[in-house]
Amino acid sequence: MLRTVFSFIVVWLSCSGSLWAQSFYKEKNPKTVFYQVGIGAGTFFSAPRPSYDSIVNEKLPVLSLAVGKRIGSHLSIKSNFSFQPFSSKEYMPGENGNGTLEPIFNGYNYAFDVMPIFNLLPSFHHMSRPIVDFNLGVGLGYLLTYRTEKFFFNEKYYQFNLFESSAYIPVRASLSFRLGIVTDLIFEGAFFNTFLDDNRSVTEFEKESDHFGQVNVVYRRFIR
Repeated sequence: MLRTVFSFIVVWLSCSGSLWAQSFYKEKNPKTVFYQVGIGAGTFFSAPRPSYDSIVNEKLPVLSLAVGKRIGSHLSIKSNFSFQPFSSKEYMPGENGNGTLEPIFNGYNYAFDVMPIFNLLPSFHHMSRPIVDFNLGVGLGYLLTYRTEKFFFNEKYYQFNLFESSAYIPVRASLSFRLGIVTDLIFEGAFFNTFLDDNRSVTEFEKESDHFGQVNVVYRRFIR
């Protein structure tokens, strides 16, 4: 009986030691591939419209997903997908000085981009990540947008449904906080510089384009 118990203890210790050694070996290998999930709020920076004096752009929810890989102590490469609804209104003066906000257009966009991300503090191994780090990235992407727009002409409203696509230049700045061995919490600001006005007749005399902005809270996890 004692021999059986002793044999069991030896086998259990051997297996535990082997599992601990394997786990320790895995942690010694750097995890460089990660994914991100983000939620936040976004807005639309509309180009001037000839028929409107001022436009009020609303803030609406944003969803973003990303995968990336760290390729150096100061550099990562990341591909990002986001879905962003948007809506804008104009203040219309009424009788007796009372005015209202009237919707002039609303829609949504799907955006995909790839960008290098530069981090301020050097780190390649996931175990040596700093507690707080600053990240900055500039990339290139392509977006599809659909919206309904009201056009005011000769005291009448005309409604158009527009489907447009454009390349864009995304700029992202973020502050990351280390939560655990493989997880981070990130506060991110993003700006999409688009070229949506290239083929738009209603703004053919304007040099500005429609752009998008986002503020996101992002969860990042290193997976391998």
